[in-house]
This record gives sequence, C-alpha cells and structure tokens, in this order.
Amino acid sequence: MADAFVDIPDFQFRALQRVKIFDKSDGTLYDNICPSWIAVSSRYGIIVCASGCDKLISLRSSDVHQLSNSKADINADVLVIKTKVTNIQVEQPVALTALACNCSGRVLSVLMRTLSGAFVFLYDICAFSVDCVKQSFRDLLQRDPVYSLKLSADPTAQPCSLKWNPQQDTVFAVATSDGVLSCYSFDIEKSSSISVIGTVKHDNVVTCIGWSPKGKQLVIGDISGHVKQYKPEMILVRVTPPPLKDENNALRCVGISWLATTEILIAYSPRTGQEVDITKLCVKKDTPPQWTHFNDINFCGDKSTFD
Repeated sequence: MADAFVDIPDFQFRALQRVKIFDKSDGTLYDNICPSWIAVSSRYGIIVCASGCDKLISLRSSDVHQLSNSKADINADVLVIKTKVTNIQVEQPVALTALACNCSGRVLSVLMRTLSGAFVFLYDICAFSVDCVKQSFRDLLQRDPVYSLKLSADPTAQPCSLKWNPQQDTVFAVATSDGVLSCYSFDIEKSSSISVIGTVKHDNVVTCIGWSPKGKQLVIGDISGHVKQYKPEMILVRVTPPPLKDENNALRCVGISWLATTEILIAYSPRTGQEVDITKLCVKKDTPPQWTHFNDINFCGDKSTFD
C-alpha cells in the first residue's frame, strides 16, 4: 500500500540558476511531436543544445555544475558561461526534432526533418567541445556530420523518435511518421557505412521508443496507445493494447521507459487533449497486463483509474 509518505529533507533534485542559451526559438511547428533540444555527453563533459533548425550551441557541463555552489538568485538568467556556436550544414532544413548521445558519449545524433524527408545526422561529439582548437575560419562556423542517413523513402515522412541502445554504443532505433521503425548499427571508427539490423512497417505512427536496461530488446508506443515489444531484428515479441477501450477516451503513448524485466513506465495522453497520465505497466508471461496509474507522480496512492 502507498498510503504513507516519507519526507526526504536532503533530496538533491532542486532548481539551480537558469542558463540562457538563446533569446527565442524559430517558431517551427512540430505537428504534435515534442522536440528534444538538449543532449549531454557525461564522458566528455559536453552539453549540446539546439537553437532553431540549423544551429547548435555547446558548453561545458563542469561550468553548469559549478552553479550549485553559487549563492545567486535562481530566478536570474546566467549569461556569462562560455559557449560555442556551430552552424550545421544541412540542405533545406525544416525542423530539428531531437538531439541524443550514444551510451559512450562519443556520437551525437541530430534527428531532423528537411524538404527531402526525414534524416538523422551523426556527429563526433568532440567537435562541439568549447575547448576544441579549430584549423580554419570555415571550421569555426560549420561542422559536417560523420554520417548522414535518410530514414524513409517517403519525402513527406517526419522523424518521430530516436533512442540509442543503453549498452551497445553502436546501436540505435528510430521511427518516422509513415510507420517505419528501424534498428541500425553505426561504428564511428568505421564511419563510411551503416548497417540495418532490422526494420518493420507499422499501421500507426510510432511516437516513442525505449530500450530494456540490458539493451537486448526494445518497446515502442504508438498513436493508438498500443505498446509493442521487439527484438533488435524487429521480431515482434509482445503486443499490449491500451488500458481504456472506450473510443470516446482513446489514448496515445507520448513517452515510454523500460524500468525492469516486467515493468514499463508509460505516459499516456488523450488523442484530442493535452493531459498526461503516468502509468506503470507490468507484463508477465501467461498473465493479463496490470497497470498502476499515478494521478500525481509526487504524491500518489495505490489506486488505478484503469482498474
């Protein structure tokens, strides 16, 4: 039972000062896809943020960590941290959907929509280091990707989600709005090619991707609220329908995280609304799925509206 609540006075998740990266976004519309404009490489101490669809701003993570020792007003914007601006070379960019680093922190993926379709551009994260010494004025302003990959033959397809394997730094899964879900392998030390591990076509748009903690399988959530479990070769393992079957309250998946062998954390949202419900799904062999619904992720009981 989750009736009792424990007060933790030394909880370290607290607000620090705000680091202002840019004045305003480019106003690009993302068609119900929530963009993710920040990625962190803990190994190399680099934070990369997007500013519009063709500009990346990087800074040292150590500079941000030092803000925890500051006595300044947390509501005041920090403007003095050293940054580096990189104009990325992409033809006819429309919208930058997501930034992400692989588990080793060496590769930065830039998921982007262009007039030619959906692409992922792979970069060496070290090129974005504030301390990286440049050789020419051209290199100071722009950086070419190590590898460029078109994700769908459909030029109108939009990138939806990309997730790196948490254990294998060469493997990532990516989905596009035409229902294509693929798993790829890319080795930055052999950056002239990329290999397809598996691909599958969905009837519904894949909205989110999550890997198992050991990186051996992945789960996806789609716009119809279904959760599907796959092997990297895109062999289907399990399908779990959404908890509500009422067509007037149809759900879509907007976020997913594989917590443990049988437990998956899912964010559901109404197809016609903006509310978000956090739910833990427990799936075991030969047993029906069980949902634990959290009305409030900070103060919650053990009752589920899905029961």
